[in-house]
Order: sequence, then structure tokens, then C-alpha cells
Amino acid sequence: MNRESEAEDFFAWLLQTLALNPDQPSGRSDASVEPSGQSFNPLTMNFDALDSAAVDDSANRSAQSDVFSFRDIPPLKPGEFSAVQDRFYSLLKHRLRTEIEQKPPLFPWESELLEYEAEPASVRFWAAHLRQLNLPTVFPDSLLEHLLEQCQTVMQSSLQEGAKLVRAVESLFPNQGQALNDLAGLVVAAPARSGATLLAEVPTQYESATEAQRMALSLLATREILGALTLPVPAGGNVSRGWQTETGLIHIEAESSESGTLRVRGTLPCGGSIEFHGAETEAIAQRPNAGKLGIELFGLTPNTIYPLTVQLSLPDQPLLSFQVVLVD
Repeated sequence: MNRESEAEDFFAWLLQTLALNPDQPSGRSDASVEPSGQSFNPLTMNFDALDSAAVDDSANRSAQSDVFSFRDIPPLKPGEFSAVQDRFYSLLKHRLRTEIEQKPPLFPWESELLEYEAEPASVRFWAAHLRQLNLPTVFPDSLLEHLLEQCQTVMQSSLQEGAKLVRAVESLFPNQGQALNDLAGLVVAAPARSGATLLAEVPTQYESATEAQRMALSLLATREILGALTLPVPAGGNVSRGWQTETGLIHIEAESSESGTLRVRGTLPCGGSIEFHGAETEAIAQRPNAGKLGIELFGLTPNTIYPLTVQLSLPDQPLLSFQVVLVD
């Protein structure tokens, strides 16, 4: 059915309704509109309330006449139905937009409206890797991106692991600080425990979980993200991490000698740089195109977190922070 025929059906119905109640005026001098017994109400909306301009216009016309009837209007020509239909849809969109602004919809995992900081464009650039994480259930992409952004912030703090987990997810669960702390203690105390054993029952989708399950799942996902961004380097050993991006794979490898020298090598999918910050030392390596690069550092303190930043030479300059820890 095309839009013109829809408009014809609508006006045919409206004229039929008016014919059933010929004494009922369709306009009043006070600009109010009283519905008939079969008022046309798509999406449970009052048609005349969709747009104040339409009501004002009706009031101006009714001021000139006490009674207004559709029967006094010459029949519309077939070509005019399309314009009326366009106006009708425009009024519907205006009303829907107004109602959404007054009462914004919630994400499936929200029980109330929450305020989020604007998500940097670079967060979405790194999101491809988040879908590959070993998580006990399916998370919404937007939620994983939010957790990644929070992890990038808490990594720079001196908080203990459990406190970092709570800090990263607390904006999702207002006024649940004690419950989050209790669950974070369980997550940290049982590093080998999977989500299936930490939770009595694991839902297949994050959206279908209870609030307590969502808190536990969010903490588990945060811990997984932090683990993917951490390189714990043993003395005389090495460790590597890979991170999938929209451009390709980033590979980072850190190796520590017995004397305490740390070598970091990276393979980038495009031009970019890796930068290391220590308490008393800094090192940076960069290249204009895809390939390998590396840095070497001396005199690092064991069990101290050092930030390692990867930045790619792309329009949005996406930046991702890792952390390197020399472990005894």
C-alpha cells in the first residue's frame, strides 16, 4: 500500500466517523479538541496534540466560526493526499522525539538513567579485540567499550587490583559499593576461577542477567581486559600480548634480563610509536609505516607498574595504554 492510498483510507475513516456524529463540533473557540468515540490514535497519541502549531491554527479558524465541520471542506484531490500524509508523519516524528527527550530509553543493562562521559573515537578503534576475550557470557559491544575506557583510566592509579575493578564498574551500579567490593574480593581471591563457577548460574546474554549477576560479570570482564593490557615480566623471562584493531594486529613483547634490563619490541600494523615512562627514565620508538620497533630500559624497580603507550599514525591518533610489571 502506497502513502497516497494510506491517506485516502485515513480520510475516508475520518469522514465516516464524523458522519456517525453530525452534531459533534470538531473545533472550539478555546482551541481544545474533544475526541470522538473512535478517535484515531496511532501509538496511543492524540493527533491534535502532536504539534502546537496545528492546535493554534485550528484555534484561529474556529475564532471565525463557532462550528467547524469537515463536511464544509471540498473533497481533496488524489494528488493532495501525499502532502497531508507527509505532514502526518512529520507530526508523529516530532511527538516521538519530544517524548524520547523527556524520558530517554535505557540500555538493557540499566535499571535507571545513568550519565556517561563521551566515548573517545579511539575506544571504538580498539573494540575488535574485546569480542575475542574469554568471557563467560555475551556482552554488548557498547558495554565492553565502556569498560575498556574505564580500564585505561584506572590503570594509571596506584589502587590495588580489587579497588581498580570496583572503580571501573561503579558507574554502572550506583549505590552498590559494598556489594561490588564483596564480589571484587571473590574475583581477585580466585584468579583461576571461571565465571561459570563464580556464579551459581551463568546467563547466555548479559542483558538477561540479574543485577547481582551483572555486577559479577562486569567485574570478571574488567579483570579480563586489565589482564590483556598487562605484561608481567619475570626476571630472565619474557611475555607477549597481542591486540586486534580495525587496521590489524598489534604485537608487544617484553623481555627482562637477570641484570634488570628490559627490552620491549613491538610490531605495528601501520605507522606509529611505542612510548615507555619510568620514574626516572623515558624511551620512545617510532616508525612511519607498518613493521617492528623496539626500546631498551635500565634500572627498573621490581613489582612496580610502568605504563607503555601505543599510538598509531591515523587520523584519530588512536592510543592504547599497556602496563609492564617486573615480577620477582
